[in-house]
Amino acid sequence: MPELPEVETIKRDLEKRIKNKRIIRTDVLDGRVIRNKSPAEFIKNLMGKTFSGVLRRGKALVFTFREPGYLVIQLMMTGQLIYSKSSQRIPPKVTFWLSDHAFLNYRDQRLFGRLQFLYNLNEIKFFLSLGPDPLGQDFHIDWLKSALTFRTTPIKSLLMNQNFVAGIGNIYASEILFHSRIHPQRPANSLNARETESLYQAAVDVLK
Repeated sequence: MPELPEVETIKRDLEKRIKNKRIIRTDVLDGRVIRNKSPAEFIKNLMGKTFSGVLRRGKALVFTFREPGYLVIQLMMTGQLIYSKSSQRIPPKVTFWLSDHAFLNYRDQRLFGRLQFLYNLNEIKFFLSLGPDPLGQDFHIDWLKSALTFRTTPIKSLLMNQNFVAGIGNIYASEILFHSRIHPQRPANSLNARETESLYQAAVDVLK
């Protein structure tokens, strides 16, 4: 499953390609990946909208428009977003036809991903409970020291808890702990000040 660095890379790459491009048509070839609306409603809501940017919330991508509304895509295990000037050899689940005569294709072999259109991001409940982003201003050493104080959970499990900190999964939790030389089963509140500082620095360095 893509974690914070992969999703951030996708975000930056896509933003360069789709910003200021208008959606002139949307094809939903498999409605099972569409959440909270019918495929027909999803298509209608996106018609004519112009991309203004791409944000990231944890492991989710949030596409913003000049007009009201958001397109939220969670890639999950096998979701892929492919910007292409030609049709795809492997049929996508959803295709957005863009005003530059290119296509933004969503592929998902196992259908674990989800696409949603909404007008208020607070409608997505897990966004409200996400912990701080490790690359954001809210993630700093003083916060981490305080947050670990009463946590008896194994430190690796805690790092992977999206309510504690957003975007870290198994791969990067393992890398962070390896670089900080902390055993993954250590209770979070057993880390001393030096270890906590090492953990914080490793998280920032590894994810960047």
